[in-house]
Amino acid sequence: MKPFILSVLFLLSINSNSQTNNAQAALYNIGLGGITSSIGAVLNKKPNEKLSKVLLKGFWQGALGGTIVYGSKQMVYNFHKNDKLQNIWSAKLVNSVGVSIIENAALNQNFYNKWHINIGFNRLEVDVKNNFKVQYKIMPIALTTAIISSTYGKFNFKLSTQTLTPVFISNKLTSTFGVTVAISIIFYNSNRKIKHALAHEIIHVFQYDDYMVINVFFNKKKTKWKHHYNFINKSSKYIYMDLPSAITLRGLYLIENINQSCYYDNYFENEATFYSHKSKCK
Repeated sequence: MKPFILSVLFLLSINSNSQTNNAQAALYNIGLGGITSSIGAVLNKKPNEKLSKVLLKGFWQGALGGTIVYGSKQMVYNFHKNDKLQNIWSAKLVNSVGVSIIENAALNQNFYNKWHINIGFNRLEVDVKNNFKVQYKIMPIALTTAIISSTYGKFNFKLSTQTLTPVFISNKLTSTFGVTVAISIIFYNSNRKIKHALAHEIIHVFQYDDYMVINVFFNKKKTKWKHHYNFINKSSKYIYMDLPSAITLRGLYLIENINQSCYYDNYFENEATFYSHKSKCK
C-alpha cells in the first residue's frame, strides 16, 4: 500500500496549487488510472505471469480508463456552462465506463471483462466474461454516509434522479453552498445557486469513484477469506466493501489540508473548481 500512497501523493504534487489547464487535468486522471491499475495488476498477478508484462498491461489499460474518466469530468464542466442536467446522466455513464476499465486492469484482467455503475450506495455489475451475469450489490460505507446525510436535510427526488446521486436539501448547513459526503450531496435550502454548485459537488462524487480501484488491491485476501469464512463468502454476493477506498480518499484529503492557506488550497477542491466555478485562493 505504501508505494500506492507515494505514487498518488506524487501525482497530487505535480500541481499542488491548482489545475490551471486541460493538459494538467488530463495528466492527473490518466496518470492516476495508469498507476493504480498497474499496482493492482501486480498485486493480482498469477505466479506464472511475467512481471513486466503484467505491469505494462495494467498501466496502459488503466491509462485508457483514466482518459475516459477525464472526458466524463469535462462533460460535467459542459453542464456547468450550459446548465443542461441531461449532461450529468451522460457524464455518469461515461465515468462508469472509465472506472470499470481501471478496476478490470487492476484485477489483472482484460479491460472489457466486467462493467459496473455506482448509483448512490447501489452498485450494478455486468460480468461479460461469464455470460453477461448481472449482480446487484450494496456499498456499506456509501450507504452509511447517505443515512448520515439524510439527518441533515430532506431527500430531493427530482435532483437525485436528474443526477443519479442522492441529493438532500438542508436548513442545518452553515455554508451557503453545499457539501459532498462520499456519494451524497447536501445543499443549503436558501442557496439559489444550487445548479451553480452542482457541478462542483458532482466532481467530488466522481472522486469517490476514482479511488474505488483501491478495493481490488485486496482481491487475493478477499478470495482467501471467502474460503475460510462462510459469512464473507455469502455476504460478498450482495455487498461490495468500499471501506479501503473511502479511507484512502479521506486520508489524502486531510493530508492536502495540512498547512493550507485557504479552503481551496487542496487538490481535491481545486479539481472540483476546475470543472465548475473556478474558485481559488487569493
